[in-house]
Amino acid sequence: MCTVIFTCSRAGKSKPRKHEDPSKHRETTSKRIGCPCRVIARSPTSLSPCWRTASVDTTHNHGLNAGVDEFSNTQLTADERDAVASLSGRFGTKDAIFLLNRNWPDRTYDPRAVSNAIQSSKRETSSSDVSEAAELYRLIQERAREEEGWFVATELDFMGRLRRIFWMSPSQISLYRRYHDVVLNDNTFKTNRFNMALNVFVVVDTDGKNRLVACCLMSTEKIEDFSWILQQLLIASDGRYPHVIIVDEDRAMESACDEVIPYTTRLNCIWHLGNQNLNANLHGALGADWEEFVSAFWIARNSITQETFERRWGETVMVFAEGKPSAEAYLQRLYDRREHWAWPWVGTAFTVGMQSTQRVESVNANIKKLVHSKASLPTLFKAIEDILSSQATTARFLQYKTDMDADSPRSDSGWLQRVFSGVISENHYLGNAARHHMMKEMMRSLQYRCSPHVWEEDDRTDIEEEPLAILQEVSTK
Repeated sequence: MCTVIFTCSRAGKSKPRKHEDPSKHRETTSKRIGCPCRVIARSPTSLSPCWRTASVDTTHNHGLNAGVDEFSNTQLTADERDAVASLSGRFGTKDAIFLLNRNWPDRTYDPRAVSNAIQSSKRETSSSDVSEAAELYRLIQERAREEEGWFVATELDFMGRLRRIFWMSPSQISLYRRYHDVVLNDNTFKTNRFNMALNVFVVVDTDGKNRLVACCLMSTEKIEDFSWILQQLLIASDGRYPHVIIVDEDRAMESACDEVIPYTTRLNCIWHLGNQNLNANLHGALGADWEEFVSAFWIARNSITQETFERRWGETVMVFAEGKPSAEAYLQRLYDRREHWAWPWVGTAFTVGMQSTQRVESVNANIKKLVHSKASLPTLFKAIEDILSSQATTARFLQYKTDMDADSPRSDSGWLQRVFSGVISENHYLGNAARHHMMKEMMRSLQYRCSPHVWEEDDRTDIEEEPLAILQEVSTK
C-alpha cells in the first residue's frame, strides 16, 4: 500500500531546538499553526499505481493568500493552443490573453507562454524561406511592436551576413539601470549552429538572484567587437557606466573596457586566474615546485595591505621563478595588472561579495540546457526568453513571499527587537538579501564573547598570514 499526503504549508507544529546553554535559546515564532487542511491518496501497489482519494479536508484555520494563483501551472492546454493558432497573425499577446480569458475566465495566463504559442503557430504555418538571421531579427522586432522600449542593434559584414546583434528588452534595461553597480560579463559557445559566440551581461538583484540584462551574438571576438557591445550597452541605458565589471582574462575584452568604460573598475575572475590560467602558464615551468608555489601565490594574493603583498610577491618570484624565463615573464605580466586581481586593491571595491564570474557561468549553463550546438538562432532567442521569464517569475514569487511573511502572525526574535529596535525599524530600506544577512549578523553578535587584548606586532603579523576565508574557498575549488 502506497500513501501520499498533501498538506497546507502551515500544517503541523513548530519544534524549536533547545540549546544546552539557556542564554542561547532563540525566541522565535513559526508559520506552522496546525492547519488541518490535507488530502490523502492511496494506491494498492507502487509498480502500476492506481490512486484513490482516501480523505479530503479543505478546512483552513487561517486566511488564504489569493496571490498564490499567479504561480500555478500556466501552460496552455491543447484547446487553448488551437484558439491561439486561430488568432495568430491578427492579434498580439495582450489581445490574445483578453480573448482567451473570455473563453476560460478562471485561468491565469503567462504572457510569455501565450507569445510563445503565437510564434510557434506562425512558424508552423509559414512557408516562406527566410534566413535564420532575418527570422531572429523579425522575432525581436515583433517583440518590440508588442512592448515599447526594446533596444536592438545589428551589424552586417561586407557580404550582407549577420556579424553582430545586440538586444535588451524593456525589463532588462530597467534592471540594468537599477543594478549596474556590479556587472558580470562572459562569453559562451556551442549554443547555435553558426558557432556565433553568445556574450551575456548579468547583474544581481535585491534578492541576491542572477538577472540577465543584455545579450549579443557575434561572429568574432576582437577588440572592436567587444567595444561595439559596450557602446550598445551604454546607448541602451542612456550612458550608465557599470561601477564595477568582472570579466575573465580575455585581453580583447579588457582592452575594450579600458577604451569604452575607462572609469569603470575592471576586475578579473579569480576562479579563471587560479584554476585555469596559472595552471596553463606555470605548471610545466615549475614542475615539482608547483604545489608549493600555489600555496605561496594565494598567501601573497590574499594579503590585506599593499606593502605586505609587495613583500610576499617578491619572495614568491625569487623562490620559484628565478632562473626560469617563461615563469618570470608570466608573473611579471600578472604583477603589472595586480590591481585587477590582488586583494589589497580588489578589497577596496564594492562587488556584492563577488570575485568571480560564477554567476554568469550559471546563467550560461541554464541556457545550454535548453539548446545545443546545432540549434537555430530563433531557438536560442526563445531559450533566452524562457530564462528571462523564469528569473522574472522567481523575483515575483520572492516579493509575494515577502509580502505574505509581512502579513503573517510572526515576529522577529525578542532579543533582536530589544537590542536592535532602532536598526530593525529602518530595515525596510534594505532588499531581501541584505536584510537576511543583516539579521543573521545581528543574531550572531548576541553570542560574541569579548575579552580585553593588548595588541602586539606579532599579533598583527599572524593575522595577515591567514587568508580570508572566502578567498581560501575559491583557491581550493
